[in-house]
Formats: sequence, structure tokens, C-alpha cells
Amino acid sequence: SYLVLPQVTTVAYVNLMLRLMKKLNIPLDVELSPSLTVDTAVSTAESFGFNDHRVQILWNPNIARPRDAVYGRKSPFRIIGQYVGKKLARNAKANALGIPPIHQPVAGANHPFTARGIEPNPIITLDEDALERLAKAKINVVQRIRYSVGTFFVVSDGLTQYNHATSALRLVNAAEITVYTENMLINICHRHLL
Repeated sequence: SYLVLPQVTTVAYVNLMLRLMKKLNIPLDVELSPSLTVDTAVSTAESFGFNDHRVQILWNPNIARPRDAVYGRKSPFRIIGQYVGKKLARNAKANALGIPPIHQPVAGANHPFTARGIEPNPIITLDEDALERLAKAKINVVQRIRYSVGTFFVVSDGLTQYNHATSALRLVNAAEITVYTENMLINICHRHLL
């Protein structure tokens, strides 16, 4: 259902994942290193030039303790495993026809992230200017947001890497719906052709 690139390290790996994504026609979730600064996160996302509605970039500029630690130093950590787990848990709630609720984005107060002692990284400032630059680079930032039901660490946006100002394919759940529908139609055609 999904391809995941937990580290953006070399162009060769990125190109391989993009070829797989296109061949299988499934979403690709990419995570930038949590130790990057705002400037390097933006430049990294822009340098790869994904420009595809199936690609989503996540960045977690927060720190936390290791999973089983009660005390100790907090450090940057990756979030892609929790994110994909939340997507799969959402998809497991399929209706009677077997269609998952992919119209619901895995973002916001309904899908908070948890980690031991999670807090914003004090060396990274996410002011309005930084958030605007990250949004222009279509990077989905995990940040602390206050809702009427509480304060949670959530994916603040649900943007794909599609470079179009008004298309619905800019949104992760719209892109998932498109990919799911295309693949279902292809399966139906294959079944009837054979």
C-alpha cells in the first residue's frame, strides 16, 4: 500500500524509490532527518524536486527520550514508523465493501504522536517565516498544536509534493484517493480482460 523512505541519503536510493512508486502507483512517504535545521530541510526537499502527488515529505523537529528511558538526555528522533502505523490502523477500518477511510488525513488532533518526554527542539525556531518556508517546500512538519480538546504533537499539514496551486492533488488524502481509485480500476479491468 505504501513505500517508505526513512532517510534521504543518496540520489540513487531516491531515484529507485521514485521508479518503484511510479511502477506500483502507490504513495511514497519520505522523512527528512530530524537533526536538520529549517534551512537544510527546505534545501534538501527542494534539491530532490519530487514534484509528484504521490510523494509526501515529513519532518520531525522535536526531541524526546528513548522509548524505555525515564531519565536521560533528549535527542531528535524519527516519526515515520508511527506515521505509517497510524495510516495502516486507519486503513484497517474498511467499510463493508473493503474500502478504507482514506478520505480522513492522518493529521490533526485525531492522530497525535507520542514519545517519552516529547518537546520542541530548543535550537529550532518554528516562527511564522520558518513555517511559511517549510509550507512552500511542501514539508509536513510535526509540531505542537493547541486544540480545544488539548495540546498534541501532530502533522500540521497534509501536503504532497505536487507543484500546483489549486489542484486537490496537493493534499495527501486526495492523492491517496486518486491512487486507490486508479489501482482498483486497473484491477477490475485486468479481471475482466482475463
